[in-house]
Amino acid sequence: MSQLVAIPTFVKDGPCTVHRYHWPKPLRIVNHHVQPLEMGGTDTSDNKVRVCDTGHYNIHRVMAEINHGFPQSGTKMERFLADVGFHRWVADGKPGRFVYQLWDIHASQ
Repeated sequence: MSQLVAIPTFVKDGPCTVHRYHWPKPLRIVNHHVQPLEMGGTDTSDNKVRVCDTGHYNIHRVMAEINHGFPQSGTKMERFLADVGFHRWVADGKPGRFVYQLWDIHASQ
């Protein structure tokens, strides 16, 4: 996997990397693979960050926006993580397949 830029350090059981602090507390925090496994990413700490469900959804949505040439939505960190994951995939020769669809982007624009 290409290391183009550094991502925030993965901390097991850490807070949401995207939003840091939440009120109210998020229902769950999940491990997000910056370069998705289906797109050739590895299941290693240098390819994972902890994010809330909202941040996780938004990162994948931004990856789809990048892939289809749409303007990017989301927070600065959501855009950053999506951009890093997408460009790692491109730098690695686009292994696997792009798996995210723009199921609701057209409705919001």
